[in-house]
Amino acid sequence: MRKIRTGIVVFLVSAMLSLLLCSCGGGPGGTEVDYGDAAAFEEALNRGENLENKTLMFTVTELHPDSALGFNVCGGEHLNFISSRNPDLKVGDTAGVKATEITSLLGSWIIKYEIIDNPIIGDNTIVSSAQEGNASEEQKAADTDEVSADPSAVTEEEITIPEPSETETEDIVQESENAAGNAADNTAEKIAENAAENAAGNVAENPADNTAENTTENPAENAAGDTQEQSPLEIVDSKIVAFKDYFGEPSVSAYVAFKNNTDYCIGINSPRMDYQDNDGKLIATDQFANCIPEVAKPGQVFYLYSYHFSIKDVDTSNGLNYKPDGNPYEAKNFFEVELSDVSFKTGDIMDVSIIGRGTNNTDKNLYGEPGAVFYDSDNNVVGFCYGLESFDAGQTKSFEISGDMMSEEYDPSIVDHVDVFMQGNTY
Repeated sequence: MRKIRTGIVVFLVSAMLSLLLCSCGGGPGGTEVDYGDAAAFEEALNRGENLENKTLMFTVTELHPDSALGFNVCGGEHLNFISSRNPDLKVGDTAGVKATEITSLLGSWIIKYEIIDNPIIGDNTIVSSAQEGNASEEQKAADTDEVSADPSAVTEEEITIPEPSETETEDIVQESENAAGNAADNTAEKIAENAAENAAGNVAENPADNTAENTTENPAENAAGDTQEQSPLEIVDSKIVAFKDYFGEPSVSAYVAFKNNTDYCIGINSPRMDYQDNDGKLIATDQFANCIPEVAKPGQVFYLYSYHFSIKDVDTSNGLNYKPDGNPYEAKNFFEVELSDVSFKTGDIMDVSIIGRGTNNTDKNLYGEPGAVFYDSDNNVVGFCYGLESFDAGQTKSFEISGDMMSEEYDPSIVDHVDVFMQGNTY
């Protein structure tokens, strides 16, 4: 998976529209912003709120002048403020902006913006709990009666998982027999219920039938078995495998498969995989975990996975367990890209390569994220891959994605069939 990220960035150079950085002035007393910090703004995005044309203040954490997207000003955990010119900001500066266009891309938020002169925090500005904690005691006392918590806020909780059905290790990792610890079985249900409380109750616009062409039926759809009571977000499969990478260094891959038991489409913002020891202590976290498919329709299974994650400098003497995390939301602006002529081959530069055609049957321009799950002849998951394509309205075009097996120890020839998915969101 890591190998294709450079290719994705190269693609984005040609795919992204040119961005303009505009500015607007504030009044003599300053411009009161809607959100007082990046965390509050990102929390609202992760709840599925439409924040276009909203204003915010944030602290600049990183600058990437030559990114593939343009001049990238980073703030918060996953906010990328993109413009076509240098906004004259430094790391540590406090910036005020108006978000003019917001796109979710590969677990991050891509934001076009206009600069705001003299931004200020006012009585109606929403701030994060962390920001409130940094306020002076006098300010907090003054604000207590005026600023109430958003009643629609979703409390982020960890998704905990049952004990993996299979664990493969090398001597580099001491595995605990109780790989999942004492995690509560109902946590996944709670996080899905939180997402459902804020859902509008509508399935994503124009959700097509499952049009993904593949070489076999999706084996994961039968993985859950019969249950007397289904949770909204049900864990149906999971696995961890530790191995030595290309350079002989210790690495790990893990996935958890969820079934969407709701009547609306669910996506996961900021998916990540936490690794912990047998006592539940966090020892590493993969912030670049991914989901395939990107959005799960009602009844569909999707995979949150961490791939070839280095644990070279991680203390695994007290075991190595895993726990997926992220922010579920109701996905409304995703559309199926119809797939055809799909085939795969093994043994090239990457372990598995997949080609096919995608057709955007909507009247909207879409970013498509083709993704695939690899299975052996016994329907065991043995690998993943994903890519990025843009589709103009009504366009049909070819695509190719490539990826590695879950473990360096796996022979690519064991791949018997693949499931391929592609969905697009508007741009």
